[in-house]
Amino acid sequence: MKRLKASVLAAASLLATAPVFAEGVPVTAIVSFPLQAGMTTEQARDLYMTSAPQFQETDGLIRKYYLFDGEAAKGGGVYLWESRSAADALYTDEWKASLAERLGAEPNIQFFQSPVIVDNLTNEISATPATGE
Repeated sequence: MKRLKASVLAAASLLATAPVFAEGVPVTAIVSFPLQAGMTTEQARDLYMTSAPQFQETDGLIRKYYLFDGEAAKGGGVYLWESRSAADALYTDEWKASLAERLGAEPNIQFFQSPVIVDNLTNEISATPATGE
């Protein structure tokens, strides 16, 4: 119990000095869709590389990870957005239809607020501002 209490206190003091997101709570979107059965990791990589450059200039997108599960013939992406409105600007009906046309099915999209983000590349923990609630 002492170890847990010490961990909580350490995390609280770290958050007190952590970078804070300026506007609201970032949003993580998990997008999934079926892929062609038998697709290899290399084929998925090649498919994903055709769309990757467009995401370098997507307003409000902080980071994107492409996903691939060859056994389940499933693909997708994990997107970290500055806001839900930035995410919604991409996930239009036209975008969903385009993806469905290319891959044969509409994507499934789940949204989550991301009030705390651990980034081990920059050695930072970022948090949304306290609201006093």
